[in-house]
Amino acid sequence: MGLIFLLLLAQSRILPIFSFIHLPHHATQVSIPTPVRQRATNTAFLPLQKLPDSLDRESTTSDVLHNLYQTKQFAPYVGPHGTAVVTGGTGGIGLPTIEALAKTGMKIVLCTKDPVQAERAIRNISMRTYMDLNRIRIQYMDLSDLESVKRATEEIVRKEKRLDVILNCAAINSLPEKQLTAQNFEMQMGVNHISHFYLTRKLLPIMSHEGRVVTVSSMSHSKARTFEVEDLNSAQRRYSPFGNYCKSKLANILFASGLQDKLIESGSKVKSVSLHPGRVMTKRWSHTGEDVVSSVTDYILSRTPEQGAATVVYSCLVNSSQLDGGDYLMDCKSAIRSPLAQDEGGSLAFALWRNTEKLILNAGFEMPQDMVPRKVEAFSHAAIG
Repeated sequence: MGLIFLLLLAQSRILPIFSFIHLPHHATQVSIPTPVRQRATNTAFLPLQKLPDSLDRESTTSDVLHNLYQTKQFAPYVGPHGTAVVTGGTGGIGLPTIEALAKTGMKIVLCTKDPVQAERAIRNISMRTYMDLNRIRIQYMDLSDLESVKRATEEIVRKEKRLDVILNCAAINSLPEKQLTAQNFEMQMGVNHISHFYLTRKLLPIMSHEGRVVTVSSMSHSKARTFEVEDLNSAQRRYSPFGNYCKSKLANILFASGLQDKLIESGSKVKSVSLHPGRVMTKRWSHTGEDVVSSVTDYILSRTPEQGAATVVYSCLVNSSQLDGGDYLMDCKSAIRSPLAQDEGGSLAFALWRNTEKLILNAGFEMPQDMVPRKVEAFSHAAIG
């Protein structure tokens, strides 16, 4: 019965694909009138698939852009005056995220350790959709080395001077053998959490006062039954490929909520959220070692990268009035997190913050202590005209 169910489900997913291939394309193309704050960009042409207020697990990045435009819920920084720093934008959900952000006219600083691959990916996107390549700056950054993160963030501060969005999207998943970063952190915790913690802290001083920090987590965080915040490098416990990944994703949620607490204490209006993009079959899962049946099931139940990126784009671009700081989102809505991630009282997030800081400082890297962004040039609507 289980096999029959999988075959039927597979048929329901695959047949529409063939129908799309063989039948003439009649998708309605809707030209979005450019808002006043976006007059410097060309009109975007996006397929209208979802009506406002109907975003769900099937929604795509195009649906999100239409929803926010039609409901007038774009954040004030969305448009040619806004700037976003993005990690992990060269594959998986990263590419459709970059494409969606670019369609709003925002400048994007794409952080990657492979600039050649990043440039190739961006040019491939630009060939099929409007994208001003001059609005995307590729920034070399290796998240497995804090020295590289330090140099990159200092260059970003020097060149950009003001940021509106930090999107912590890069991640590695289930490395079969334990590996270490340049600073001897366990690789998954080091890349997925510690480096993004350091990057965010380095860039907060130039965030706009109503900016956004978005950290991509995963529902896999719920598989972490314990969290040893005193042993983030797995020095005192056996390394587990998937188990360590789950703990790093739990760390993402606790970091997002802990950061929000710090921002509130400091009087900042910057909001920090985390999210689950949905199960998207990307290269991240190449190391999981799952059996064939599990892989087929995952494929059938997984989302496309454009669907997986929908909540990412929503979290970056929606007006702050629609978000609760410290929240965890899925399907563009607030979602239930695991008991550990709920962290009643905030003690786990506090301990994680303290121990992450300690690891970074002991490795010889300092961070700005002020959580309130320094005074940066505010956007003036009159400048667009």
